[in-house]
Amino acid sequence: MITILLNLLDVSLWAGIAAVGFGILFNIPRKAIFTVFLLGFGAGIVKFVLLDLNVNIILASLLAASFVGIISVPMA
Repeated sequence: MITILLNLLDVSLWAGIAAVGFGILFNIPRKAIFTVFLLGFGAGIVKFVLLDLNVNIILASLLAASFVGIISVPMA
């Protein structure tokens, strides 16, 4: 159980770092970097939890992207 949780956190951490990398590539404001990291981290958690539950990768990616779209509106 602990190894699954640590693996989930590891993968989600890298998803957040990748989101920040794309944000820097597209020249986002500095004050938005932490928000982008949190959204990428959350999307990573959603996607990889669904993948661990044997959900199709397409549906898992759609739900993770929908999570980012819905949560980013109040964070803006």
